Amino acid sequence: MSREHTILAPEPDEDIEQCLSQPWYRLRFPQRLEHRFEFDTSRNHRTQLGYGLLLFAAAHLVLLVAESQAGRLEFQDGLKARVGIVLPACLLGVALLRFDLPGWARGLVAGIPVVVAMLADSWMALHVSPRFIDIYFVALLLETFASNLILPLRVRHAAPVTAACIAIYLSVLFGILGHVPPVQSRNMDACMSILALVSFGVRWNNELRDRRTFLLAARDRIHTQQLAWANRQLKELSYTDALTGLPNRRFFDDALNRACNTTQPVGLLMIDVDHFKSFNDTFGHAAGDKCLRRIARALQFSVRVETDTAARYGGEEFVVILPNASLAVTRRIADRVRDSVQELELPHPANLPGRFVSVSVGLSFSRGQHPGNIPEELLRAADLALYDAKSRGRNCVAGEELQPQAVVGIAAPPQSSPQWSESLPS
Repeated sequence: MSREHTILAPEPDEDIEQCLSQPWYRLRFPQRLEHRFEFDTSRNHRTQLGYGLLLFAAAHLVLLVAESQAGRLEFQDGLKARVGIVLPACLLGVALLRFDLPGWARGLVAGIPVVVAMLADSWMALHVSPRFIDIYFVALLLETFASNLILPLRVRHAAPVTAACIAIYLSVLFGILGHVPPVQSRNMDACMSILALVSFGVRWNNELRDRRTFLLAARDRIHTQQLAWANRQLKELSYTDALTGLPNRRFFDDALNRACNTTQPVGLLMIDVDHFKSFNDTFGHAAGDKCLRRIARALQFSVRVETDTAARYGGEEFVVILPNASLAVTRRIADRVRDSVQELELPHPANLPGRFVSVSVGLSFSRGQHPGNIPEELLRAADLALYDAKSRGRNCVAGEELQPQAVVGIAAPPQSSPQWSESLPS
């Protein structure tokens, strides 16, 4: 039986609780939690950035429709800028985002196409005829606004991209990059500032939501782990004998039913500590409990760890289930159990002639040709064999093999035929 109850319970994450209680505007996590956030969300984030770049490129190409109405030269310049520069930059960004890039690299790969698009429209604004100049300034406004809405950049990456867009826009508006025709629309600088701040605020709020969702999911995952651990603990405790740490009678009953519900042979040992009441009367119950624990440990080292089940049956009685074991193997393990307890050399003056703690072992065995009907017969045969071992002077092994008719008989009482019985004096 596994010892899962020795595994420590999952502990609540103090960093998660602290971040959930921090002010709503705080974005940064402690370094350890920040790494977990990036690791858990990087794949989904890369996918969202890739689709965002494709949508941004498509929206940018729509401006070709307006440029086709402006004139042949404007349309040719638009093709050069949008199809020749902006679209490849966006597609290159999508291709690079397929790789597992660190957070700063994702921000760089997704942010550069936005800046390239702003520079392309700025170049167009410097060469367009005066009657179409407003179109490009509106396009610059919308690109800055859309970049924060379409591209889910982290705030630490969206801030420099937005700042760069504002700087490019104002440089074109005030003629720093070169002379431009006068703009018909007024207060374009104020419009740019308002749209940039609003879009950046939306981006800030979206990242706050993503981070809080991550924190709540992480906390729920820990709670789920704690609940699963508690359930395992309860199941373990319900199947474990508190004194010896062995499986208890409930676990033994289930294991015996499973072992008998096959066509494989199965052996059963019933073990009783000789004159245990006298041991308790002589040394006290505390010493008796310690004696049972040492016998239980000896049992664990005597059976086949991978397949056999040693359990406490009740009081000073133990049982061992040996699935898929031959009669010879069952007998050999029974002898090993008796010898291992004898080798403990626990003093027991009332247990003559050896004056050490010993056990009597009753053995029953079924070849398993008739599955599903023999748990009671095995137990009854092992109990009779144990009684036989005690009547022969204790500290010995006695056993019998069930006959097929004992298994399949319905009206008749089960029968068994002694196969061997051996007294093993100390």
